[in-house]
This record gives sequence, structure tokens and C-alpha cells, in this order.
Amino acid sequence: MTSTHSSQKEARHDLRKLLTWTGDRMDLAIPDGVLPAFLIEAYNRIAGGGPIQIDTLCTPERSDRLQVLEDEQYAGIELIWLILGLIHHRCNRRTEALRWYRKVAARTAHPLVYQEMADVSQGLHQYSQALEYRRQALALAPDCLPIRRQCVIDLALTGRVTEAVEDMESLLRHETVTPLFHTSYLWYLHLLPDIDQARLFEAHKAWGARHAPVQKTTEREGLDLDPDRPLRVGYLSADFRQHSALYLIESILDGGMGDSFEILGYGNVAHPDRATARLKGKFGRYRDIWGMSDQEVTAQIRRDGIDILVAFAGHTDGHRLGVLAHRPAPIQVDYGGICSSGMVQMDYRITDAIMDPPDIADCYVERSIVFPQGFQYYRPPDVTPPVGPLPASSNGYVTFGVFNNRLKMNGKVFPLWHQILQQLPDAKLVLKFPGGSDEVFVEELIREMAAAGIERDRVTVYPLIPFTDHLTLYNSIDIALDTYPFNGCVTTQEGLWMGVPVVTLSGQRFTSHYGHTLLKRLGLEFFVSTSGEQYVAKAVTLARQTESLARIRAGLRTRMLNSPMMDYAECARQLERTYRQMWRDYCRKKGRDQGQPTP
Repeated sequence: MTSTHSSQKEARHDLRKLLTWTGDRMDLAIPDGVLPAFLIEAYNRIAGGGPIQIDTLCTPERSDRLQVLEDEQYAGIELIWLILGLIHHRCNRRTEALRWYRKVAARTAHPLVYQEMADVSQGLHQYSQALEYRRQALALAPDCLPIRRQCVIDLALTGRVTEAVEDMESLLRHETVTPLFHTSYLWYLHLLPDIDQARLFEAHKAWGARHAPVQKTTEREGLDLDPDRPLRVGYLSADFRQHSALYLIESILDGGMGDSFEILGYGNVAHPDRATARLKGKFGRYRDIWGMSDQEVTAQIRRDGIDILVAFAGHTDGHRLGVLAHRPAPIQVDYGGICSSGMVQMDYRITDAIMDPPDIADCYVERSIVFPQGFQYYRPPDVTPPVGPLPASSNGYVTFGVFNNRLKMNGKVFPLWHQILQQLPDAKLVLKFPGGSDEVFVEELIREMAAAGIERDRVTVYPLIPFTDHLTLYNSIDIALDTYPFNGCVTTQEGLWMGVPVVTLSGQRFTSHYGHTLLKRLGLEFFVSTSGEQYVAKAVTLARQTESLARIRAGLRTRMLNSPMMDYAECARQLERTYRQMWRDYCRKKGRDQGQPTP
């Protein structure tokens, strides 16, 4: 949203005249003389993407001054409240932002205000409230496509994924759909339990054809085709911050690359944090690309002379696949994407033989590079709680845990969980997920589970909690139950690090193999099931062998430390060999194409 200053005194107090749509964005015209100078300065700073110290902005003296204006019923007070809401929102002070927005909404019904309230509620994981606010915004602006798109996302976040996907498919028929909305559609497709990898592949190719046509691509000229020269590798991600993907990214950086490689980072990070600062020091050079256009980022990567550009996590929130559509580097690689990018501009993807068995190996536009020791690594936090004793030993019953996203829980796994609990009458089930504090959201889940036969008094739900508390909560869990067909990944690694084995169900999709590949690398393939019957039987058998459970728990952390999953040096060696071979193959091909002698 942008702002302009206006001197139209007659319109200055009417938010409905000051807020207008421009494409996918709302614009705010701020009349002269309405806002205190410090608010104008702060707003202009956040509108331009600059940092702001909220505590310096909202001093007690300024708060007292604003209270006087409110008490005197100042004509511009609603605009002041709106600006305060926007500032707090951009500074991640969501609860305070919501307070200011609600004050505005109590006086003026405007779609932007409800849009902002919905965004804040979504960030607070109050998904049912976010959907309600978004619907109020849509009622005020029924023809606004950005609101309609966001409303469908909110619907999906409340757990009604099938309905949301159908609505998304309707919206995708509009020409103005954005690449990121289309990406959201791809993500939610993965949550549908009955979709196969072939259909997912076709959907991703459709994204590439629509948003990354080959017409965007221009090759870089003047490359030094020496196959053995030092190489510059760029890592591009929105997850250079405290995020689940940080485990993998930091593991790769900690492995260290040889002198013939220079590593650069390109961070599309809206809100840098301490993890961002830590990661910056692990790159040879780091570029903050937040707010830059695809063309600007492409030009920067070319100026940096990147030979191999690696994009982490494919179609996930904040991706910059639009940059790769321009092919800023001669070789482009996906690391960690859960499906094909769908883009012909992508050359390779890094995977392993379990994640990509023969029956789905052809479902990618990229060439798959198989790492024999697996491609998922884990770097534990610097400070983690110790592994506690087996809870069942003192409780007298087994506690199962599922800490995956609620949207991965569905009608495929609820009957299996019911069968497990039915055979273990004293067992309990603990769930933890974003939205666990949303009473409406949780109640709908409990009703869905009850329909599958799971008694509500056997289920405890936790919301997101501080990270150390999250890890400590594993000390109350005996066995983790994996979700299906979208297995857990980071949650599984965290549970294993905290001594909690996971029973997983492996299927026919890429996302159904996370549990299998992680457990194989630990020598714990016993916990892998290939049918629902096996899944139930293994969970029940394990629950009845508490002495074995206790031994497994006591040794899991050491097992992880000595496993390929935490061998960062080997990770670096694999990548060095892989990147060098990619470059040699490129030089050989280019040499042939240009009629030059091949090395």
C-alpha cells in the first residue's frame, strides 16, 4: 500500500474516500495537516520498506498526546488509529495492531480495515476469525479479486481444503491471478489425500507455462567455460530466518565448501531476525533482495557472476521462482521442493532414492540428482532440553503425539488413530499445531475426529508455544504418529532428537516418503509401514513394549549424532562433487554447441 498527501480538506476525515484500490493493492491518500509529524515519518518509512523502532515511536508522551486527541473527538482520529495499526502490523506487533484496527472498524466499515484485521488474525493463527474478517471485507468489496483470493486461502487454513481447492480452481481461470496465489493452490493440492503424483506434476507444469514462459529467459554471455575453475554458487530463499527450513540450510552451510567455491546468499526475508544475522556470517557475501523486482534480482545475480543458483524449497511462501524464470545463472537447481518446479528453466533437483522411487521418478521437468546418503540434514538448536525419561514409565499409559500441521490430519489417518487407541484403552493422544488456540478451529477438528470414533477426552490440543517449550513438550510423548499422505519432516527430526520414535506410513507420493528416508538413515526402518494395517500394528506393538521404548529413547540422540543426517562435512563433499559435475557437463555441452573442443 502506498500513500500520497492531499490538501482536500473536505475529504480528509472520510476513510472511504482516502482508501482506494489500485490493481492488487490499496492506496492511502493522507491529507495534509491531519497526522502528527512523527506518524507521517514512521508511516513513510515502513511504506518504503525501512526499519522502525516501535518503542521509540510510541513513547508515553506521544501516547498521552494521542489520548487527548481521542478524548477531544478529533476529526482525524480514525486515520491516526489506522496508521498506528499499519505501523504495528508491519513491525509484527500483531495484537496491538488488531486493537487499533478494531477501533477503526467500530466507526467505519471499510474493506481495507477488515483485510488488515484478517491478515493480523491469520498471523496470530486465529484462522476462523481471519475468515470472518475477510468475509466482511468481501461483503464490502464483492468484485475485488485480491480479497476473494485471500478469502479462499483463509478457508483452506480453517481445514476446509477440498472446498478451498475447488474455489481456487475457479479463480485460476481469471487472467489476473498472481504467481504466489497459484503457488498456494499447488501447496493445498498436496494436502488432498487422494491426489497422485502425476496430477501434481501436471498442475506444476501448468504453473510454469503460465508464470515462467520461456520468452522470459535470456542466456548470460561471455562465460568462462573452464570446467575446473573456481565456481560461485548462489543460495536463494525466503527462509534465511527462524523457520523450519533453517535446519537444512544451516546444515549445508556448516559443512563448509572447498576453496574452489564461493557461496553467496540471496535472502527474500521480510522480517530479518537473529537467525538471519547468524546466517549472513556463513555466506561469502549476502544480498538482501526483499522488495526488489524479479528483474532487479536477476541483474544483481548476473553482476555477481553466479554459476550455479540453488533455490530452496520450491513452491513455498515467499519463493522467487520468477527470478529463475529469467535464468540469471547458467545452471539452476531446486533443493527441497516437494514437487517439480514446473519450469523448464530449472535444470536439476536434489533428492534421494527413497523420496523418488521409480514409480514417480519421471514426474519432474528437472533432472534428479540422487544423494546416496539422503539430502535432508538436521542441525539442532544450540541449546536444547535434555531427553527426559519415558513418560509411560511414570504415567502407566502410553502417550502418542502428533505435532504436524493440522491440515496434514485428515480422514485417512483418523480411522487409523482410532484403531490404535481402541486397542490401547488407556492411551492418550496429544496434538500441537498452529491454530491450537483457535477454539472454533479446534472444535471442528475434534468433531471430525469424533466422527472417526476418537473420544474427545483422550485428546489434548496445544497451540504454538515458545520453541524451547515446544521441544520440552516432546518429553511428555512416548511415540509420535506420522501424518499421511503428507508426512512430517522437521517435526519428525525434532521428535527423534528429543528421543521420540515415529511410526510412519509410506505411500506413493514424494511427501509420503519423508518419514521413511529419515528413519532409514538412522537404521530404524522397523518403524516404517507400507499399509494402514502395518501402521496400526506397529504403533500398538511398540506401545506394549515400554522397556524397548525406554532403551530406544535413551539412545536416539546419540544415534542421530552419529548418523548421516548430521554429517555436515559429507553433505558439503556431496554438494562439491555435484556442483562440479553439473558445471563440467554444462561446459561440455556448451563447447559442443559452439563448435569448441570439449574438455
